[in-house]
Amino acid sequence: MNITADSWKAKFPESFDSYQRLNPGPDFEKLIKSMIALWLDQTAKGFPNENVSKINGPTLIVRGDQDHLFSRESVCEVAEFIDNSTLLNIPFAGHLAYENQLELFFNILKQFLKVQ
Repeated sequence: MNITADSWKAKFPESFDSYQRLNPGPDFEKLIKSMIALWLDQTAKGFPNENVSKINGPTLIVRGDQDHLFSRESVCEVAEFIDNSTLLNIPFAGHLAYENQLELFFNILKQFLKVQ
């Protein structure tokens, strides 16, 4: 994986700026290293695993149908572990599905919140 703090800053400057502004003790290098370790963790402690079953509130799980980072199989596995979860697979959307299909996402989110 060729992601570094510098490559992330170059590709996603808004997220870097938000992190710096909102975090009282920012360490972007540490954050990126921790994220990469999480993404690559294939052990029982890795994500997703049975620990998500500890989530006990209504949960809307959102995925873009063309998400290259979160497979359909993985999102379905997560949904199965969480009681009272609703899975939203947004068509014609990538990893940032809520941005790619904002109107559709908000319509579904409003309905999800109404029934909770």
